[in-house]
Formats: sequence, structure tokens, C-alpha cells
Amino acid sequence: MRHRYALTVVALALLAGCPPDLDGWTVARTIPGTDGSVPPPPGTRCAPEVTCGSCPLPWLLASVEDLGGECGGQVWRWSLSGRDDGYCACTPLDADGRMPDLPFAVGFVPPQTVVVAAESDRVVAIDALTDTVQWEQSYSWQPVDVFAIDDDTGRPMVGVAGRMRGGTIRSITFYDAAGAGAPIERFVNGDLPLGLSVSSVSQSSFDRRWFRALDEMGSYAAADVNPWTNERYMDPYHTTGRDGFYLHTIHSSYDGTWHRTVWAGERSDLDPRTYGVYRIARSDDVGDNRVPLSERCEENLDGSDYDVDCVYLHAVADPLLNTSSIAICEHSGSERRIVRLHLTGGCLTMAEQSAIHAGLRISRLGLAQATFWP
Repeated sequence: MRHRYALTVVALALLAGCPPDLDGWTVARTIPGTDGSVPPPPGTRCAPEVTCGSCPLPWLLASVEDLGGECGGQVWRWSLSGRDDGYCACTPLDADGRMPDLPFAVGFVPPQTVVVAAESDRVVAIDALTDTVQWEQSYSWQPVDVFAIDDDTGRPMVGVAGRMRGGTIRSITFYDAAGAGAPIERFVNGDLPLGLSVSSVSQSSFDRRWFRALDEMGSYAAADVNPWTNERYMDPYHTTGRDGFYLHTIHSSYDGTWHRTVWAGERSDLDPRTYGVYRIARSDDVGDNRVPLSERCEENLDGSDYDVDCVYLHAVADPLLNTSSIAICEHSGSERRIVRLHLTGGCLTMAEQSAIHAGLRISRLGLAQATFWP
């Protein structure tokens, strides 16, 4: 089997800058000692200050766990525009107060469903336009990734990859995106043509019935898998092709012209190890598919030195800028921030978790866009 896609020129309308408009913004749980009519001081609010008057797609999504029991689990959202400094913060999602406290993984099923998964808890599908629960199912694994996929009849589904705590992926469970029917569970090294060192999965940008998997032990940086026929397609195989690359997470999407694949990982052959974001953009499956050299935050957009050294925990493509990606940067022990990273090494910090609330933890990123496929 071989995928071939002619380069399709699809005009992406660049989003206009979002004017500040805080009308109607409410926080599900109010921090004790604050007046809801007065903006709380930095470090005591539950989400980034809303700066969008409206919230057009595409969105950057971030699953946020509540470790302190004050804010509740959330999904933070930003509406993105086609500039490195172009974004605004939307009203966060909390499933009308029914979000799990520890939503680790987040994904999106077009046109408007955000899905989160929490360890030994629930998978919850949320109507992003109304912030209400569409459906929920119990979940027994530690979730790793949430991704959109169709079944072999074309029915929209959502996949949730799970592992035992601290291990690699063992199970992928598929749910009807509309909540109908029973979940379908498939296991690696058995039901699926995958081994025991798969660390991350994503939707495939080439075919909506397939998903894309990363084997972090180096067998393949990306392989497309059809869970309905048990085919594995390794061209483009995105082989590491370079000694010392150790990749941890993967995310794939299609931006209207380019098939984008982004990894977060490290160079284990260097001392000290260096951490970075690796990305490929292709119009088809032809050409050099080796994972490129990494990008990392070296300076701010104004050219001044970046203030921290990042360990990149997860990354996604910037859906409007082929020159940028967006990542979770962990620094100073356990502090985390979201950064928009340009290929030149320039970085913009979009959110710093401790500046919002010390009891929150940014866990995973996702993209919400009209489609992930041609």
C-alpha cells in the first residue's frame, strides 16, 4: 500500500487579532478570598486571563490537572493567528463542572468535540461550543494520547492510548465520537502490529482510518497503522537515521498544504543531554524522511537570551505557521510553561503555570482545527 497525495493548495484564512473582551467569563471554582468581579492577582487565578472576543479555530489546547483541589481539571484554549505573537486566550473548558480533576491527555474530533482522558477515571467528550458533556466512559489505564480517527466504514471515532503507570503503551481504546455503542479495545503486540516500546500515538495526517505511532527505542520514529485491517505502513517511515536521537512524543496534523509531524525528545549522545523539538513538513511521502536536527528556545523574539533551559515534554505543529511549533517546556525542576518556538530558535512564552496558579499542572497539548486530513 502506498499513499500519494498531490500537493493541494488550500488557502488558510489568517485569523485577525482577537480584541480583549472579558464579558461573560466565569471560573468554575472561585479561589477563596477573591472577589469574582475583580481580577485575582497573579498566581491565584485558575486559568489565563481571557483576551478573545470570540474564539475562532484553530485552537491550541492544553490539558491542565488540578493538584491542589481549588480549580478543578480544565482544558485551556488559545485561538491562533498566523503570526508568532498572534494568539488570544479563550474561555477555558471544564465540562460544566464535570471535568476530571486530573485530565492528562486531550484531543479533538472535528467539528467541535474536545476529548480528555484521566488515569483510572474517565474519558469525557465535551461539546466545545457549549462546554457540556456529550458522553463519558470509565477508563482504567494511564492515558498517554487522544486522537481522531475513522473506523473502516467512515464513522468518526476517537482513540485513547493507555499504559500502565510509567510504562509504554499497551492498549488503544476506540470510542464512537457521538458516544454510540461499546468501546473497542486493541492491544499492542497482539491485536495491533506494534511492539512493546511504543511511547506515543497521534492521528495520521495521510488517512483518517489510520493512526501514527512512535517507537521510542528507535525501530521507527513514525509508522502509520490501520487498526481495522492490522496493516502497518512505514513509508514515510520517518526513521531516526541519526545516532543518539531519543524521541518521546509524536503529534501529526495536516494544515491544508503540508503534512506535519512533530516530536519532543533529546540527544542522548551528548553530555550533557540536550532537549529539543523535531519536526518535518512534507507535501507528500517523497524525499528525505530522516528526523531533522532539533529546535529549542535560545532567545526571545526580540533577540534577548531566553531565560530558562527547557526539557520539552510534548509538542504540536503550529497549524498556521510552517516555521513554528508549540511545546510544553519544563524547567527549574517541575515548573512548566507553553512556548511557541520558531525554527530560528526564537521563543514566545504563551503561559507559565505558576504565574496562573501554583496548584495546576500543564500535562499535554492538542490542536483543534477543521480537519486533520486532506
